[in-house]
Amino acid sequence: MQEIIKTNEVTSSIHITPFYMNEKLSLQEEFDIARFYVESSDCVSLTERKEFAPKNMFWLSPESEYRILEKYITLDDMERTHFLLEKTDVLGFQNSLQTYMQFLMDRGVPQMMKWLYDMCDLDSASVPYGCFCFEIRSK
Repeated sequence: MQEIIKTNEVTSSIHITPFYMNEKLSLQEEFDIARFYVESSDCVSLTERKEFAPKNMFWLSPESEYRILEKYITLDDMERTHFLLEKTDVLGFQNSLQTYMQFLMDRGVPQMMKWLYDMCDLDSASVPYGCFCFEIRSK
């Protein structure tokens, strides 16, 4: 991510999706609970910026099959992982990436580990055989 920051550019959008791979368990788990998303537009109002993260909380709709995500991700988490910026806001783009990296250290990785222990039968003996990876897509 530091390499992206060093470009001093803003992309139209960027998605960073973390996933965990574990060879011992033959496991690969993708994490929507710690996904990073930035979208840029020519002009962004303060209201649009404030509403962006809550609008991306798809699991809160009554018909959602993903309601369990409420247990793992909060509005504060979303505000640290989802950003709407103006296309010329290089500093805002760089800050959003730095905010995401700090989120991963403070809360993202611990929450992903909790998910793995709760949902994927990960145990402490299997942890050394796994790693977190990140898929990065940008336009």
